[in-house]
Amino acid sequence: MQAQKTSIYWLLAAVLYSAFLVYVSLVNPESLPESELLSYDKLLHFGAYAVQTFLLAKAFVKKLYIHFIATVVGCLTLGLSLEWAQGFMRQGRSFEYLDMAANALGVAFGSFIYLKQLNLERWISH
Repeated sequence: MQAQKTSIYWLLAAVLYSAFLVYVSLVNPESLPESELLSYDKLLHFGAYAVQTFLLAKAFVKKLYIHFIATVVGCLTLGLSLEWAQGFMRQGRSFEYLDMAANALGVAFGSFIYLKQLNLERWISH
């Protein structure tokens, strides 16, 4: 894996997006604005975790695969933890295995996109 400089912008985007993801995952859904998008729950889970994984990989993955693996494991852990927390918080949300699966698939897709983008950068630079 090729070395990459951490940009403060990628780091800022990753941290802000992760905080937003935690917030919307744990807040009472009645306090969120009405949207037809919310009817695509599993697709939202998938997309949210794909974006989070990509942003965190861009911010934190350096030259070792261990950084990438740690990013993926961290995103999976957050997705599982938030889903578990929803079941305990009694905020109008519930624990769902399908949401966990959508989160995990999103992490896998975000990882795939990051690696493809990294390979494209490597190909262009040669």
